[in-house]
Amino acid sequence: MTASGRLQHQRLVSRQATAFVYCAGSRHFFTKRWSVNCCQGRESELVHRYQVRKQQSASVTVPRFETVSAVPSGRCCRASRSASGESGPVPAVQPPKLGFVCTFGTRITVDLFWIGLLSELALFPLGLGLGALFSFDVLQHTNWTDVEAVRDGVLYTVPFSAIFFSLDILPIPAIKRLKRLTELTVRKVFGERSVLETLLFCMAAGFGEEALFRGAIQGLLDRYFGVLPVSVAVSALAFGAAHSANVAYFVLSSMAGAFFAIQFELAHHNLAAPSITHSLYDWVTILAIKFFAQPPDAPAPNIDANTAQPDEFKAGTKDPP
Repeated sequence: MTASGRLQHQRLVSRQATAFVYCAGSRHFFTKRWSVNCCQGRESELVHRYQVRKQQSASVTVPRFETVSAVPSGRCCRASRSASGESGPVPAVQPPKLGFVCTFGTRITVDLFWIGLLSELALFPLGLGLGALFSFDVLQHTNWTDVEAVRDGVLYTVPFSAIFFSLDILPIPAIKRLKRLTELTVRKVFGERSVLETLLFCMAAGFGEEALFRGAIQGLLDRYFGVLPVSVAVSALAFGAAHSANVAYFVLSSMAGAFFAIQFELAHHNLAAPSITHSLYDWVTILAIKFFAQPPDAPAPNIDANTAQPDEFKAGTKDPP
């Protein structure tokens, strides 16, 4: 067997598995990670050995393990085993929630969805307050019942979404990394949220951010300077700086801010048009990631033990080293 064939065989049969063991009567997880130098089926055996070692080394009686699951991070098949010996998916242990605060034992974490929602809602009075400091009415030209503004807000969502969705096909590593970061964030914040809850969040983001960046900042620049390119550029850069998770996100957010700023000017400073476009775009993007995008940690299709070996071992004429 050549050196390259041996190396290929070792890479194919090497697997990573993680066993998550939940003990009855407590809220502690025992985690064990190791390399599995085999194909399918060895994960459950290794988890069983781990159980035996834990029971033998414990000085006191170890609680009975209710659920054992071996979750491979490579291409091996998923395996799970309960105390009764039946195979099946392991139920996720969800911490109890009190309002927007999650409690897990003595650990308290905050639900990112509600924190984000409240933060976006706070931008609306912030924009009104910024305008009030300069005796400027942010909503003076806004008419939420203007049919033309509502129609333009809905129709402008189509070209805006087409422009930014088409960026995914560009072979730019920074955009690819930003896409993965966005998908992970969306699944973490909106993974368990309904469609209506997601719409509520997007409306808070659209109306709150537009009131601050377009209604207050751009409106004040138009009032005191009256130079359209300056107000559009400053409003767009401020919008990008508020979304500057990385350089790529700053550039794309600035482009989006310029789009909303131009739409704001075309609507004669009616906040209804850019707010609706902003909200609908966020809503469509989040739903597309939730229901159509492939999870970044999705396992690859299982590889059969026979096909996982080089051609010289498939016929059974030569034993693997």
